[in-house]
Amino acid sequence: MMNREDALKIVHTYVKNPNLINHMLSVEAAMRFYAEKFGEDVDLWGVVGLLHDFDWEIHPTLEEHPTAGAPILREHGVPEIIVRAILSHADHTGIPRTTLMEKALYACDEVTGLITAVALVRPSRSLYDLTASSVKKKWKDRAFAAGANREEIAAGAQEMGIGELLLLGRGEENTGGRMRPVLLGSALEAVVGALYLELGIPRIKPWLVKEVFEPGRELSHTEEFSDFKSQLQEYVQKTFQTVPEYELVSETGPDHDKVFEVVVKVNGRICGRGSGHRKKIAENQAAMRAYWSFIHPAPSLPQDVNPTNLSDETP
Repeated sequence: MMNREDALKIVHTYVKNPNLINHMLSVEAAMRFYAEKFGEDVDLWGVVGLLHDFDWEIHPTLEEHPTAGAPILREHGVPEIIVRAILSHADHTGIPRTTLMEKALYACDEVTGLITAVALVRPSRSLYDLTASSVKKKWKDRAFAAGANREEIAAGAQEMGIGELLLLGRGEENTGGRMRPVLLGSALEAVVGALYLELGIPRIKPWLVKEVFEPGRELSHTEEFSDFKSQLQEYVQKTFQTVPEYELVSETGPDHDKVFEVVVKVNGRICGRGSGHRKKIAENQAAMRAYWSFIHPAPSLPQDVNPTNLSDETP
């Protein structure tokens, strides 16, 4: 069975963005907690959470992620039970979630970023004094952590059967409250919030209380948030009173299989790089990375994370 050390080697091979690494570690922590609560294999569930987004930087589109990452995992000797769970966590793959582990991964993926985002806007910037009411209030504000798909959070809660555990009043019970997305989402947020409060893992604490925020994969799950060029332009115009400029750096490969490399600049400074088989894809990837760098400054990381230091010329 794949152990955590081997899984981390895969992560460090394919992931350089510290925010994405933090997200994967966050989901790993949640998966380990749920595995223990359900009497399942803690190490297996943890590895699934750790690896679930390993290929997002090299396959940053729904057409590729996580499907194109599956062969890479198999080449590294990752067991099929882990590969299948990772494939099933994305609805667009068409792989049904049949096991409790697969359902838990789907439930934990979206909600971890939202829980942490709520903590970060509080004066303490800590999860230790976070209340369910604070999370519920931010849940209703769709402009807050907009990339956290509320519908997917509610669906994850429903798949895990959280609705059956809610204590409801007679009126809410009679009107289908156990299936209401807002209640299911709030309940799942409360569960995961309690999970973090209860974990107490020293390795997690340093980055949980700092700048851990929703990574770009969640933003790209819906059409509303998949256009990073528009998101970046809106941000840059508002913040710097200018517009981003895209520059084609190189074209490689034969005509039928070209790869375009693009950089995006703000006030003459390179803020993001992207590549793809179409210039539009390369530009959107560059915009995504630039947007990340602006709204999610790199946080402090656990000792076992060693992200690449990026200069102004190599974002």
